Amino acid sequence: MKISFFAKLSMALFLIGTFSCSQKGKAQNDADLKPSLKKEKKKDYTKEEKLSSENATEFFLEYGSLNKESIIEIETGFGKIKIRLFEDTPLHRANFLYLINKKYFNTTFFHRVSKNHVIQAGNSDSQKTAKMRGDIGMY
Repeated sequence: MKISFFAKLSMALFLIGTFSCSQKGKAQNDADLKPSLKKEKKKDYTKEEKLSSENATEFFLEYGSLNKESIIEIETGFGKIKIRLFEDTPLHRANFLYLINKKYFNTTFFHRVSKNHVIQAGNSDSQKTAKMRGDIGMY
């Protein structure tokens, strides 16, 4: 039986789901695709107060204005994946960058890869992830 290139690629990407996704918090700008995490002092709600439904919007608007990264590089056991973040959803972009910088996704696994459609990942059931979730806050 002959298997097409796309079937092999889909199977390879699916296998990524069986291994942990270790992203190192590398965020990059569109222009040069080089790491460029801002060195500016940022408000850190995990030390002052936890994020909540009441303060998350204000925090992420400020965080997003200080963190302009639009390309994220995720490192897996099978190589690196680059993801482009868009300005159309500023709160989601800022939240994603914030969680990356907190290393929240380091225990995440890929569950499903569908070519030209979606890559689905989810939270680990690890106690470390649950503790981190509690430390960041509920929002």
